[in-house]
Amino acid sequence: MSALTTIVQGLFSAYWYVLLATAVVGLVPDLRETQVGQLLSRVTDPYLNIYRRVVRPLVVGQITLDLSWMIGVAVFFVIEEAVGSVMTRLLMNV
Repeated sequence: MSALTTIVQGLFSAYWYVLLATAVVGLVPDLRETQVGQLLSRVTDPYLNIYRRVVRPLVVGQITLDLSWMIGVAVFFVIEEAVGSVMTRLLMNV
């Protein structure tokens, strides 16, 4: 495995943890207003807003579920696999 592949996989892993932290912070409204919550939002909102434009939050009684996060994560994993596959094929041909 090349250094480039390792770096790209590390970046995908780091962003996955940031997405996961954003979901945890989103469960507690007061945490969203902290500096950490705002930082996480600045990092993940540009990506998640793509899905928020298409998938509106689901209101169940007094609870609002943001399904765009789940769709965004699913697409994220598909993109991660596709990038890994393409990089492997390209590096095998070199």
